[in-house]
Amino acid sequence: MLLAELDPAGGTLAAASGWPPEPGLVSLAAAARRASDPELVWEHCHELTDGTAVLAGPASPDQARSALGMLTDLLPRLGELVADVVVDCGRLAGTSPSPVLSDADQVVLAARPRLADLHALASFLETNPILRQDPRLVLVGDGPFIDQRWPTRSASR
Repeated sequence: MLLAELDPAGGTLAAASGWPPEPGLVSLAAAARRASDPELVWEHCHELTDGTAVLAGPASPDQARSALGMLTDLLPRLGELVADVVVDCGRLAGTSPSPVLSDADQVVLAARPRLADLHALASFLETNPILRQDPRLVLVGDGPFIDQRWPTRSASR
């Protein structure tokens, strides 16, 4: 499995995990100038204890956007890897949606169950018809738009 942090606003996984900034998205972007094989991604990952490879994004938004711009040919090809690939594209407001979204087998969007957040999500979906199929929605946190008749899972379980 590969977890790729492709947030143009910058990443948090490296800092949260105590990893150095490289290897990661920036080093992959530099290496991709010489080769465009999707297998190259494995050389730029950290590894979780369960074996999941993590391609961590840089903390800096400028570095993240620059690296993502350099990887426009490689990132849509992550689906060629013989692995499940989970991509964190970050917040969708204010940025162009990642080209990875249009090639995804499944898109899962997370939102808070609050009017402003759901309105922004609806606006995004109306103005960005790049998704091949209907995305799944995960509501995160408390809010007035949670139907109490449906069981919810607590993060503490």
